[in-house]
Amino acid sequence: MEDGFQAIAKIPYKIALPRRHATASEAATLELLRSKGIPVPKLYSYSASVDNPAGVEYILMEKANGVPIETKWLSMTKRERDTLASSFVEIEKKFFDLPNPKDYLRSIAEKEIESTRRYGKPLELDFPHNGPFPGKHDPKQYIALLEKYLALVPYLLPKDDSDPLNQPTLRHPDWQHTTMEPRLLVAGYPRAFENPEIIEPFDLDEPKLPSEYDSLSVGEKAEADELYRRQTLFHYYRIFNGVLNKPHLSALRGPLLHPRKHLVDRAGRQWSGNLITLMGALVRMTEYWSLLPDTEGIHCTVKFMPDELETFHEHEEIWFALNAVVNQWRDQIGVNDDGWVTNERYDDAVKRARQLKDNLTVEMEGDEEDIALLNNGWPFRDHEEE
Repeated sequence: MEDGFQAIAKIPYKIALPRRHATASEAATLELLRSKGIPVPKLYSYSASVDNPAGVEYILMEKANGVPIETKWLSMTKRERDTLASSFVEIEKKFFDLPNPKDYLRSIAEKEIESTRRYGKPLELDFPHNGPFPGKHDPKQYIALLEKYLALVPYLLPKDDSDPLNQPTLRHPDWQHTTMEPRLLVAGYPRAFENPEIIEPFDLDEPKLPSEYDSLSVGEKAEADELYRRQTLFHYYRIFNGVLNKPHLSALRGPLLHPRKHLVDRAGRQWSGNLITLMGALVRMTEYWSLLPDTEGIHCTVKFMPDELETFHEHEEIWFALNAVVNQWRDQIGVNDDGWVTNERYDDAVKRARQLKDNLTVEMEGDEEDIALLNNGWPFRDHEEE
């Protein structure tokens, strides 16, 4: 506007669901958080109906000030980095202190069972998974896995509802689809503060650049700088959680933090033809049965036959290898796991995807069966919008 005022008008994409409720939920969540002193954009107005002069659902909100942290990180002082991490944890603590009712462990699977029974169709997998796992996969197999998940649900969290680790907690940056979950399920490191190493350090020693840093090439220094940046963010996040948000730190120390979250996440996913991932999450949880709360003296409620497990582990190894290939393709194209890319990079990503497919087709020259699998299951193809 002429006076410099800026606002964001958010309009849901035409396939965004559920209609009306998603917009209303996001607006209500923004208002709730702002009333609790959490710095989210101010809501100016919204309409959860298309019955308005614009003819669409919309949210009109304040434009948040600031710049991406990656544009400032290398020039920030140690004190500024300390302040960044501590302020982030202070905001998170406000989320952890919000009292709200629970829970939804059973409901996420029950809704998927009902949805799959009504609308689930036999589906083929995308390329390259459609090679070793050909044909259409029966959704009834997915329902059977969800029923096994339901048998585990009573033991995934402490039985005592008053246990601090059961406290329902709000934690999600996408306010349109935000959820309240028990603290054990929302605990974790935000992407910007994730551990860049495979193994989490036992000590709290501050990260350092490599001793040979001065002798490294320009490219090697850039890699060392990036690793140091990520290590430092992870380090500060751990430190300030211990000082400012002990409930979160307690949940982070749980031995089943990631397997539990992974299982619950997969149980709430829509049927896509993929049986391996949910099966793997279930198998892992049966192996960790003795580490679950309140299971002493109780036999695991889910069992898999030895031959069933042997076949599964063989398939899972292939699945992981194919996932690694697809992840390389995503990096090559420049998209995330969901296929998202910025508006500025969209045309370039489309061009890269087309070139990648052309290169693969050339490599398969003469193998009509593989080319058919590629064309029918290309993971970066356009999808119909309903």
